[in-house]
Amino acid sequence: METFELRILGTLFRCQAVDSACFRFLESFQNAYAGNERQKTVKTLFVQIKSLDWDPGSWIPLETVPVHKSSAMPEWNIDAVKMEGPEKRIAYHLPNRLIHVETDLERDRIGIRFQKEIQPAYLGEAVFHICRSYALYLRPLGILLHASGVKMEKGAVLFCGNSLSGKTTLLLEMIHRFGGYPLCNDRAFLPSAEPSKIISWPGYISMCEGTILNYPSLRNAALEYENGVYPYKTAEYGKEIRNIFDKRMGTKRMYPMEWLQTAMGKPYIEECEIRTLVFPRVSLEYVEPELQPLDPAFYSQEITALMEEASFALNEDAFLPWHGLPFPPTSTALAAFDALVAAGVRFFRLRISPLQLNRLEKLSLQF
Repeated sequence: METFELRILGTLFRCQAVDSACFRFLESFQNAYAGNERQKTVKTLFVQIKSLDWDPGSWIPLETVPVHKSSAMPEWNIDAVKMEGPEKRIAYHLPNRLIHVETDLERDRIGIRFQKEIQPAYLGEAVFHICRSYALYLRPLGILLHASGVKMEKGAVLFCGNSLSGKTTLLLEMIHRFGGYPLCNDRAFLPSAEPSKIISWPGYISMCEGTILNYPSLRNAALEYENGVYPYKTAEYGKEIRNIFDKRMGTKRMYPMEWLQTAMGKPYIEECEIRTLVFPRVSLEYVEPELQPLDPAFYSQEITALMEEASFALNEDAFLPWHGLPFPPTSTALAAFDALVAAGVRFFRLRISPLQLNRLEKLSLQF
């Protein structure tokens, strides 16, 4: 048996498979990290991956449960059939992913059975999403924010906001122009035990095709992906890259972290002390860029409200609790804000046009 270890938010998944080909997809996330920082392991789960050997007739379908939802990517709307088998065993069958999942969390075990026709990259992707789903609900106490982040010389800069606020655009600019290292693409976890630290959430880099065209290295990497250069390819976007910046118009593309690491030559950082929290808005409506410092003594309610709006403190709209785990306890935005203030973190509001990103250099000096 071959073994691969995947770490997500304090949970270590020790995956075992006879054929390690599916691990290549897991590597496209885990191995994108620099390796000099490692998350503390709170819990270890053993994941056994085998080809499917079961009698469907001995399993009784109970109900259909939603696994994952996405408004921008319909192909990521995934359901599972909850089934009861011999000895009252419960399993979840994901027909559009060709896998069957059984869990025994009392013994820290997850069993993933796959149908033989599934390709290794697609199997690896399914295993990755199952592990992420469990890690999300097993995470330690803290707050999970909708944010992208980069590590700069003096600490991490976090761009916090909901979809279409420009988080990815600013992430790429900070890497490309100012020497930053990617920390997280879409979510950042601030643990209560170390509230001034950001822990990376391993996720896809998601961007519009117009954004890709802004960077020759990304354009070349996108074409290489379509040409099958990368062994972790699981999507077909087409070789035509349109100059459109609205994800709602079907121009959203998603790639594993290794894709960005390869294209920009910068490894991801797994965890880092936070220095600056920015609430951005990138839009053509802004004539002049504006970077407004938010003094926590005067803007505490506004900052807390913005953090609350961008947090996953009350619900999870994408990774649904198909496995039956309860929603994890979370810190409040107010508690996280107080901890960040005590750690000396600075807060800003940024308004800038995508046509004026070259003017970020002077603004970024304040980060």
